[in-house]
Amino acid sequence: MASTESDPLIVRSASGSALNRGTARATFRRGKRKSEKRSCVVGTIIVAVLAFVLVGMMTLKNASDDSGASASRPTSVLGKAQMAKSRVRYDETRRTYQVDWKTTTIDHTTTFSDLATIMLLPWYEASMMAVLEDTAWDSKGGILPNNISHIRRCLLNTRNMLDVFSPVFPSETSHLGKDKSLWKKLRKLYKNGYEIAGELHDLVDVTYSNELLTARVKALTDWKNQFVAFQKAHEIRRFLYKEYSPRGVGGIDPNGCYYHKASHLFWEENKHLPKGNDPGIQSLEQLLSLQLEHSLAYLEISKNYTTVMPKEHELNFHNLRKELRIFAMEYFMFESVLGLDDDLDGDDDDQSDDQAPEGSVETMVEFLDRTQVKIGSVHDEWTKHDVYATDGASQSKLDKSAAKTDVKWLEFLQWQDENDLKGKMQYVLDRLQE
Repeated sequence: MASTESDPLIVRSASGSALNRGTARATFRRGKRKSEKRSCVVGTIIVAVLAFVLVGMMTLKNASDDSGASASRPTSVLGKAQMAKSRVRYDETRRTYQVDWKTTTIDHTTTFSDLATIMLLPWYEASMMAVLEDTAWDSKGGILPNNISHIRRCLLNTRNMLDVFSPVFPSETSHLGKDKSLWKKLRKLYKNGYEIAGELHDLVDVTYSNELLTARVKALTDWKNQFVAFQKAHEIRRFLYKEYSPRGVGGIDPNGCYYHKASHLFWEENKHLPKGNDPGIQSLEQLLSLQLEHSLAYLEISKNYTTVMPKEHELNFHNLRKELRIFAMEYFMFESVLGLDDDLDGDDDDQSDDQAPEGSVETMVEFLDRTQVKIGSVHDEWTKHDVYATDGASQSKLDKSAAKTDVKWLEFLQWQDENDLKGKMQYVLDRLQE
């Protein structure tokens, strides 16, 4: 009977000999073993590929988690920016932008340039969110005096961080001695935005014309457009995040020690200007000390004023307020790494917190923060007078406003004297310099 199988390896010859049948069976078995071996190899390869893919997925997942391990930290500009942005929060209750960097390990080995990366970059991302994504811009009625304050404060915090860490950003001095660096241009952009937003916010609780409101809203909108264009034109994210190169533009210099005159409220050219590789915590203590010394100097000048209406007087008493405000902001931001009150709770201290002769540093700084708020209320009155003058108010209204401002100033002088403002400032300064 003719065979119906067509595989030439097993077809019998017409004689149907036993030898042919045995050869066919042997050939079949060899073919089967080769087929099984190939299947085993293919299976092994598939398993290996799946394992490789699984490991790769786990690695990517770990890289997205900010666990503090250097191996899992992103290296690209976009990856670093996303990690910094992940630390930003908007508190709906307090209506403020906040940055959480406390999950990062900061100790005596953390350098000043390390702190710049940890603390400044998330605030830059917060400012981008405030300017580009905040719902206030598209709210009913648009941006107005009563919904700009949280955006303005975010701009202030970012500008302050640029000032705090200005020593690690290279300067570029022109032949006239002016700072032409990209850092300076970026810092100026934030300064202008903060001031323009402040001029709009100044209209809260003040009578004003529609023309004045329209002009100030337009000024802020124009600044926002300028802000966006600047970010793109100068690739600011690349400038802030990329690795430092002496021949390139941008990057935080890990060994930098540059003085920027724009940061004169923070640093002095020849006094305690830190290097990028200096201990970070010690550098922050030096900064806070400098700001308190500046505050004491402005207090000595301002406390003799019987009127604060002249522009020169306004500059000095407002500088006192700015120094104290910056100081308090920085202290509460950096408090957990400074540890100035640790000894009050330690076993080595003979006195408890309640028994401390002057109280904790935190208590004193809270008082200094209340002080700058009180000075701020005086400046609010001064600003109202300035708005009235700009809007063409009558002389009688201007005189009344000026008198009210000076009354509040004299009340502040009495309050600060009764509460020994100078003594409390000196106490905190002494603790910082121990």
